[in-house]
Amino acid sequence: MCVYLCGQSRAKYLDVAKQMKAYEDVLYEQWRQQVEATLPTLLKHNLLAKPPTPAVGTKPDTGTSAGAGKAATTDGSASVTCPIDQ
Repeated sequence: MCVYLCGQSRAKYLDVAKQMKAYEDVLYEQWRQQVEATLPTLLKHNLLAKPPTPAVGTKPDTGTSAGAGKAATTDGSASVTCPIDQ
């Protein structure tokens, strides 16, 4: 009797495995078709954004003004402060 049940279990296992493989293949094919349709458009986009150009007559920001992570000193220059020390 054990041999009969083992054979049935094996057959059921193989049947479920085949169904799962077919489902996986369908999902992969759908994903591949979606990627092939959208990939050319996505590859045309720039990964790096160009910095905005300053308006005419304004001084471009050189990063030396006091800002986040920087503190102005008495002589007008900027020094970097460590956020851990604060």
